[in-house]
Amino acid sequence: MKNAIRLIFVLSFILISCKKETIYSSFWDKCEIVAKKELINGDTVIVCDAKAVTKTFNIPLEMLVDSFRVLKLDNKTEEGIIGRSVTSVAYSKNFFGIYCFGYFPLKLFNSQGVFLRSIGSLGQGPGEFIVISDVQIDEANDRVYISTWMSDKILVYDLKGNLKPSISLPSKVMRARFRVNFKKKEVLVLCVTLENTSSQVWLQDFEGNLIQTTSTISRFSDQLPVEEFIVSGLHTDNVDLFRQHYFNSDELLYHYDLKLNKLLPKFKMKNINSSVFIYELPRYYIIETAHSTGPNSNEPESKKIIVDKTSLKGCYFNNFITPIGIPLGNYNMLGHMKDGVFSLVEFGSEIEKHIYNVDESRLTSDNRRLLNKLKQMIEDEADDCSLLFVGKFKQ
Repeated sequence: MKNAIRLIFVLSFILISCKKETIYSSFWDKCEIVAKKELINGDTVIVCDAKAVTKTFNIPLEMLVDSFRVLKLDNKTEEGIIGRSVTSVAYSKNFFGIYCFGYFPLKLFNSQGVFLRSIGSLGQGPGEFIVISDVQIDEANDRVYISTWMSDKILVYDLKGNLKPSISLPSKVMRARFRVNFKKKEVLVLCVTLENTSSQVWLQDFEGNLIQTTSTISRFSDQLPVEEFIVSGLHTDNVDLFRQHYFNSDELLYHYDLKLNKLLPKFKMKNINSSVFIYELPRYYIIETAHSTGPNSNEPESKKIIVDKTSLKGCYFNNFITPIGIPLGNYNMLGHMKDGVFSLVEFGSEIEKHIYNVDESRLTSDNRRLLNKLKQMIEDEADDCSLLFVGKFKQ
């Protein structure tokens, strides 16, 4: 069968808008109001009370995304193989790059999933790095930008992987998130504060000169910088910032207002005893408790909450359910999504386990066919393969 031997197979799901609205309303009709708007130091903040969250539902992925597809990643060469499922993905119109901390360099693919090349390499020489913190693919200007775990510069390459002059930072920073404006030659930087940094957000030029900077968020006295991460998915037009660290259940999610040069509080949790991640999507906030289930556990479990920004309703949830019935509920998977795109890399062998548990009687005939094609695609592989689940978040 021709489709069975193709290296790349794309499953596209075209969802009718009226069906999406039915899914949206039927889901939230089951939920309760779990949050309210409060004034905190003069700012209006949505506050979710964990004690008010009592119900648990799985979330239909159609409710969150406008489009959805499954892409089998190129595994023709050893260099192109994705050896881990916990990865981050950066996108442009015709390319995407996959990276995973310090396990491998940035791997560049075209939009059909064909591996093109590695960008940079692991090491300590010119153009090399130990751990990737953030990536931006600027296709229009033939640039790929990479920030590393701790550095005083942002590395710059072209799409062929050639090293270009780097962008200087004012000082050595840790775990920087950033966005480059090539035309203005400006960079917006979000980072963990160290002794030599006085702000967690600033705007600078390519030479490292500060254009504007805002005061940092106060840190708990027993908190160390090495324990802190900046969570910023940039899924909306706002620059969102949340600090993940130990015992951070009282932390606020902020927007950075570039014109006001100010951090504006927008969301927080109360009556929750765990450390948390808080993610902002265009229509929702997602909260996930952060904890380990033990030294021998490979798959940590945690509680997840979704809150609708408009109705302030919410619930616990375990998984996002794809249109073909496969559940996606990996720990901290939202932490690896960015720029308005839902994305998850998973091994075909793991997805195959879920395929056999899908109740096909609940699927449309089109989605049953797509599920069976995905199953056949995985079975036709002599070795395991990596799958990319991807879709655009609804704005």
